[in-house]
Amino acid sequence: MLTPYPDSFPTEAFTQVLSKLRGGDLPVPELVHSCWVVAGYALGQVMGGGPSVKGDDIPSGLADDQVIADAITNSSTPAAQAGFIPWRLVLAIALRLIREACSCC
Repeated sequence: MLTPYPDSFPTEAFTQVLSKLRGGDLPVPELVHSCWVVAGYALGQVMGGGPSVKGDDIPSGLADDQVIADAITNSSTPAAQAGFIPWRLVLAIALRLIREACSCC
């Protein structure tokens, strides 16, 4: 059986990803696991029947850490429920961090 996407906002994983983006030092296994959880949650929002922003949902000019911080701040607001968090961008950030972390292996 496949593991389902997280169905509630994974605050701890998002906080660890934000910490890494802001220069924090996390062990590679912990970072990759946090990114995996964030990626799964983002996928659940756009692929699992949740709302998604239509059109170009990757805003330009936002730093990666700001995107993740905004997701944390707005995770329980109507904005999140209406699909105004750029989940595809959140996914891209998480996957990039995984790729970078695993490039040393």
